[in-house]
Amino acid sequence: MRTIIVMILTFLIILSLPCHSLENYRRIIISANLIVFDPETTQEMIVTWLENNRGYFLVKSDTLLSARIPVEKVREFTRTLETLGVDVEKISETSEDIREQYITLSSGIKSRQEILFKNLQLFDRAGVEDTLGIEQELLLLLNEIESLKGSLNKLEVERKYAYVEISFTFKKSALPEKIPSSFDWINTLDLYRFKQEGFPNEK
Repeated sequence: MRTIIVMILTFLIILSLPCHSLENYRRIIISANLIVFDPETTQEMIVTWLENNRGYFLVKSDTLLSARIPVEKVREFTRTLETLGVDVEKISETSEDIREQYITLSSGIKSRQEILFKNLQLFDRAGVEDTLGIEQELLLLLNEIESLKGSLNKLEVERKYAYVEISFTFKKSALPEKIPSSFDWINTLDLYRFKQEGFPNEK
């Protein structure tokens, strides 16, 4: 029975090992405000771009769209946004160094794994009276490792994907009240009155 428990715990520890897949250690946030004629169509175009470039949207409403895009696609995405809006009120980019947070979490996982391995060795040799205490300590360490692993995985996402938030301002498309004509006599007509009264009756 103890051997089975040790095997299960060891398997869980392996699953908890952090992944070092990228050298980027920055959290990138893109904020934009687009003035558009048709927010829905514009959003559909952005979602299509995301699908074609390994990105994904998080929230989508009439006036807001938030998404994640690969960090290597940030420049391409901002250039695409500039072509979609009638006007762009703002596109800003901020970044934050998360290396220290990443190292702290990785070190926390590693140190707890070392303690866990030592406790596993004790557990395998412990008597009946000591088993319960060691078992509780093992569960506590596993919970801490899983919690740290969750935070580290979140940082992994932020290293790989920039966060994007786009707000949309609707702009109505309207014709001017008066369209000047090259014929001066037409410009002097009251077209509304003409429409209501028609041509005068000839006598």
